[in-house]
Amino acid sequence: MLRLIIFYTLIFYTFIFAQSGQWTETEARFFGANVTPEEGQRKALEIARSEAIKKVVGIKVNEETFRHITEIQAPNQQDEFFDVFSRIGRSTISGKIIKEEYRFNTYIENNIPVYYVNLRALVVEEDGKPDPAFSVKIIMPRDVFYDRGLQSKNDNLNFKIEATKDCYIYLFNILANDSVQLLIPNQFIRDNSYNVGKIEQEFEKKIKSAGINFKVALSPYRTSQKEALLVIALKDKIDFVSDNFSKDGQSIITTYKAAMTDIMNWLVQIPFDRRTEAFKSFEIRKGD
Repeated sequence: MLRLIIFYTLIFYTFIFAQSGQWTETEARFFGANVTPEEGQRKALEIARSEAIKKVVGIKVNEETFRHITEIQAPNQQDEFFDVFSRIGRSTISGKIIKEEYRFNTYIENNIPVYYVNLRALVVEEDGKPDPAFSVKIIMPRDVFYDRGLQSKNDNLNFKIEATKDCYIYLFNILANDSVQLLIPNQFIRDNSYNVGKIEQEFEKKIKSAGINFKVALSPYRTSQKEALLVIALKDKIDFVSDNFSKDGQSIITTYKAAMTDIMNWLVQIPFDRRTEAFKSFEIRKGD
């Protein structure tokens, strides 16, 4: 087994006193097949940094956001959750690392180099303001869609996403059964880039060429229900990942609260001026 130990300390000079932040320690691994050692170490460090910010800022965000909805029992008070989802980006602060110390360890596992890093970081809340020129919106031809009793005959959930700057699109479907699904990107639509200069985006082309239809459907024994779309646009490609995704490859998180936690812990890594969001609710009704 090959072991390479590297010790390295990086200090960011800042006027912010240590008392204004919080020290935390994280570790991360990156399996580095087909990458240089430098790239493998960088990837591992990026993961560790994001985990450090989530550990410090994410905890505070979760406590503040969930304080007033701890007694909500989904889906009986679904509108309460919809209200939180509609402002989840605006109410989520972000954090940054102002001082850090890290140690690399590289070893071989199953003939693949594994780049390990242990990180000790000082994390502070980041003051910032949204970019007023950066916005995104969801356009729907109508607010009511019909379940006609057969999947092939149910209405397609038709929508269009428009943004004012080049960005990356992350589209979530807030379902009526206390779950949330990541629609874009997914296992079939991997390119989620948005280019202002293009009439048709790459993810739109993929949806058409692959014959993908987002069909609406009512929950059992329901004649109507509300659902919603939440789109988050980022200037940088920072993909959303969740340990709570279902194992069937459908990118479903099975409770609202788990989805909120994961989305907020993702957003705390992203400064206000690098993200924007939009929310759109709609109704599904039983049709002929």
